[in-house]
Order: sequence, then C-alpha cells, then structure tokens
Amino acid sequence: MILKRIKVKVNADLETNCYIVVDEKTKEGIVLDPAGNVNEILEILNNLQSMLKYILITHAHGDHIVATNELKQKTEAQVLIHRFDKEGLTNSSINLAEYIGLNNISVPDATIIDDNDILHVRRIRI
Repeated sequence: MILKRIKVKVNADLETNCYIVVDEKTKEGIVLDPAGNVNEILEILNNLQSMLKYILITHAHGDHIVATNELKQKTEAQVLIHRFDKEGLTNSSINLAEYIGLNNISVPDATIIDDNDILHVRRIRI
C-alpha cells in the first residue's frame, strides 16, 4: 500500500490534509478529502500510475470537499460519504464553505456509505 499525505492551503488562513491511498500491485486508488489543488492530486496519481476508484469524504466541511466536483469530473471516480454527513454536501450552513472564505460548494452526486461498510481498493480494505 502507498499512502501519500498532501498538505493543502485552502485559503490564506487555513490548511488541511488530503490523503491518497494506492494499492501497489493493482494501482487502484482512493483520495480522502480532496481539499484543493486537483492538479497536484492528479500529478501524484499519475506518478504512481494509479487509476482513481473512489473519492471518500470523511465529513462535509468546505475545506474537505472544495475540489471534489473537479476531481470527479476529471477521473470519473465514485464519491462516497457517510449517510449522516451527506446533507452537508449541498447545504452551505452545514459545510461552512462561505464562512471559511470559499465560494458556495455543492457536491450533488455522492453515494452513501454506512458504519461497518467495507471499501475495497483491490487488496486494500477501508
């Protein structure tokens, strides 16, 4: 398994983390919380020769979802979020994007996951 952490500057006052996990053998990958800079994420995936399978959102705050739509468009990866956080993907009073200095964000197309669901990125279980 390959694990990469990207420290992302969301705006002048805020940094957050984005993680990339890749199965070394099959090259399938997952991105957790695409906080920004899609080109950097794609460059890392390209360098690892990885095909992105999932975009996993750990929670729907704006600093964790700001690059989701663009990354999904460029990779066709499936967006996943826990059922209790899904409303935040389209509700600005929950995702707080404008409060932290981002434009309004809406991620309308996500698949719900639940507690105890297991994601398979080939041999990796999340």
